[in-house]
Amino acid sequence: MAPFLLEKALEHWTDYWCSKEIGCLPGKANEELNNLINSQWKLFGTRFCESDGLAILDLACGSGMVSHILADTLKYEAYFNCLDAGKVSFSLPQKHKLNLLSEFTINEKSQLEKKFDLIVSNFGAEYIKENDIIEFISNHINSDGYIALNLHHEQSIITEKSKQVSNAISAWTSNQRLQNLENKLNFNFSVADAKSYIDILLQLNIQNAEVANSGLASDIVNMMSRYQKGSLDKLEFDSIRNTYINYQNRLNQQIESATNAARLVSEIKISPYFEVITLEQLTISGKNISTFIIFKPAINI
Repeated sequence: MAPFLLEKALEHWTDYWCSKEIGCLPGKANEELNNLINSQWKLFGTRFCESDGLAILDLACGSGMVSHILADTLKYEAYFNCLDAGKVSFSLPQKHKLNLLSEFTINEKSQLEKKFDLIVSNFGAEYIKENDIIEFISNHINSDGYIALNLHHEQSIITEKSKQVSNAISAWTSNQRLQNLENKLNFNFSVADAKSYIDILLQLNIQNAEVANSGLASDIVNMMSRYQKGSLDKLEFDSIRNTYINYQNRLNQQIESATNAARLVSEIKISPYFEVITLEQLTISGKNISTFIIFKPAINI
């Protein structure tokens, strides 16, 4: 993850990676998305990762998705350096070496001691200022190395869904009637007030279906049901509110990163220091998912 976005709320991403509930889209759509991205990274691995002893740098690694895929794809031992601005922790198959750089911020002063044969990032590089990430990659890629980035796209269904969910959370957090009912329910729970609360949620969901699709409505209903049955000592409106505000912060940063990704791709394409090998839009059922770019240092530089 990246400094210019994440310095605002880095703990939200740390909580996200620790939760293991990772995904850009809900339910079956997220499974389809992951299958597509996994296939893309496996294809990259079979094409560019055939050498023994490769030094691989995974930028903004998060849960280590790309490193896990490449580690399973590689025939030979590799040396993985995985860095992220958040607190992250994971392991790889024992035949590979892993150097995990948690809470590592990339900026104009960031420097590692070595260069790498491959630099990869999955939904991560675009969270970093384009000048900083381009300079960092330039300083850390071997002259015969390759870089592969899977980036958010401004017109993707991920960005569209993120905007819808963010708007749904705003509609909930800003509704004064719901806040008043939460105060009443916290002071003295009644079935009538609980029903009124759920009715307002249903009205909000008519305006934006992500009130329900995001899991917000079911989390609240389940919480009140557990309290009524005696399995909770107190209502947890504050906890749910904090969880979804954190969620919204991540979504808004994700939306912002898609705009940054467009600038990053443009900079890579015009840079005299890089040569673009492939640039493609990943799609599901004709709908844009992300931008996948593979490039390398320019020979004439």
